[in-house]
Amino acid sequence: MERTFLPHAEQGSLHGRLRIPGGQLRTFQLRELANVAKELTTGYVQITTRANLQMRLIQPKDTPALVQRIQHVGLHTRGAGADNIRNLTANPTAGIDPHELIDVLPFCHEMGQISSMIARSTICRGKFNIAYDGGGLIGTVEDTNDIGCKAVKVGDEIFFRIALGGATGHKAFARDLGVLVKPRNSTKSWPRSCAFISPMAIALTARKRG
Repeated sequence: MERTFLPHAEQGSLHGRLRIPGGQLRTFQLRELANVAKELTTGYVQITTRANLQMRLIQPKDTPALVQRIQHVGLHTRGAGADNIRNLTANPTAGIDPHELIDVLPFCHEMGQISSMIARSTICRGKFNIAYDGGGLIGTVEDTNDIGCKAVKVGDEIFFRIALGGATGHKAFARDLGVLVKPRNSTKSWPRSCAFISPMAIALTARKRG
């Protein structure tokens, strides 16, 4: 469970967190999470500022059933807790905003898959977060994240502009590196591109340097 089920303040219970890349869920997943919360926890599911979901007061005896039901609807708990990449956030209207420069949800999902597979070896600072902004009407406030990737248009081309060092809730804003990274040529082919590799490389560097 990748250290995601943590001791809760109330003795004898656990606290579970789910990482939801891009904050995107399907209705059947939401319905099952609501049922799980009602039947196995407090009846509530908390939504965090990083688009994670949390369930509290989980009894140890109920943990196997809870994990099994979560996995059955295509969700998991890997990488959402401890010192891993806490989540990957996107514009709330990503993919449907007529003014966006690029749909960033594919990048969030791909990054989420890869970072989950290396979660055991990824030791970043607490609550490490990566935000993608597609340049639409509603932003991601990417400058309050550890790594911010904001879509910009230069001439006829779209790039991601990279910022580093923000911290959600701590009045620390990311520093614009003045670096432009070109996204993949086609989101349909899903090749790995600089837009994916750069944030991952930066995150792993942050782990090594503390």
